[in-house]
Amino acid sequence: MQTKPRRYASLDALRGIAASVVVVDHCMMTFPTWSDVVLHGRHSTVLSALLGYPPLSLLWAGDAAVKVFFVLSGFVLALLFMRPEPPRYGAFCVKRICRIYLPYAAVVAAAMGLMMVLSPRQAPELSEWFHGSWNHPATSSLIWDHALMLGQSKFNFVDNPIWSLVHEMRFSLVFPIIMWVVIRADWRKVVAASLAVSIAAMFALNRSGGFWLIDSAQYVFLFVAGAVLAKHRVETECWIRKLDPACRAFLAAAAVLFLSAHGVAHAGNHAVRQAASIAPHFGAVLLLMLIIGSRKARHLLEKKPCIWVGRVSYSLYLSHLVVLLTLVHLLHGLLPVYLIILCVPPLALAVAYALYRFLEEPAISLGHRLERLLDAGRTRAASSAPARRTVPDEASMAGAE
Repeated sequence: MQTKPRRYASLDALRGIAASVVVVDHCMMTFPTWSDVVLHGRHSTVLSALLGYPPLSLLWAGDAAVKVFFVLSGFVLALLFMRPEPPRYGAFCVKRICRIYLPYAAVVAAAMGLMMVLSPRQAPELSEWFHGSWNHPATSSLIWDHALMLGQSKFNFVDNPIWSLVHEMRFSLVFPIIMWVVIRADWRKVVAASLAVSIAAMFALNRSGGFWLIDSAQYVFLFVAGAVLAKHRVETECWIRKLDPACRAFLAAAAVLFLSAHGVAHAGNHAVRQAASIAPHFGAVLLLMLIIGSRKARHLLEKKPCIWVGRVSYSLYLSHLVVLLTLVHLLHGLLPVYLIILCVPPLALAVAYALYRFLEEPAISLGHRLERLLDAGRTRAASSAPARRTVPDEASMAGAE
């Protein structure tokens, strides 16, 4: 709490890798073969059977990648509150709104415009998942839902990865409260309580009709665990390093299996299905612990290509599906679908870089400027307060100090 925490560039790179996994996942799900695996657990080819089960299902574990995002957000946001001068609530919220909402609003507006201009039509050779996007007209209700980040599932057909940004924004607004608890309470009790809340929310979600509070509550454990790891990052690093290589290898294998558990999400056994829904939570936390404690892993992640992808990861996550949908609807019938899909990742990276330079960076800069203005206003108000007293006495001056 006495020194400013260092920045973990390796974790930015990890976010970039997770975003890339989501891109691969969505590219693959454009084809019915893979959409059937994810949505229904049906394996129609040898390749889908080979890649559809753990551990190889990690290669397209898009949902698990989002769990990694949430843990990383908890960790990185917590570091802000571990500084000698933690951010004030108002300034913190303004920066998060600029960071998340402004790029989100711009990309969603562009996606709605493209959806209306291109007038997508059904293509039988494409997947059920693909046809779940851009399949309704733009209405005032749709616009309001996105403008207010309500996250109603019935409106999530414009740019469906944004469902996670709704949760990200909700947790950002209450994160100072989370940190207040994490800093003061025993970490075991905090982690156990957050895990209990998340598991309870998962079981209650279907019965609640998708109530927004319960929908977000299923991710409490991820943000809390990330915050706890930030608070105990030094102890975590020392503990991981003291483990013998065989134990570290076992934990790494466990993290891979947990994160790839979506491959058995449609198992016939109910207990296996429930375990598959919870396992990625543990896998995401375990992965972060291993990276914090491994110099080799951090060194590998801090290579320039990984750092570059990490830098543009938010824009990549936010815009890649819009790129995919636009390309397919523009070029369908002119080029084979597989060739169109092969063009998506490089073009998505190019678009992400442009968005980062001309949209994301200005939004971040605006957040910093507004933070300085708020802090300056608070300082002026504090300094001018004694001037309103005509004859300050010793007691009042001592109280002001």
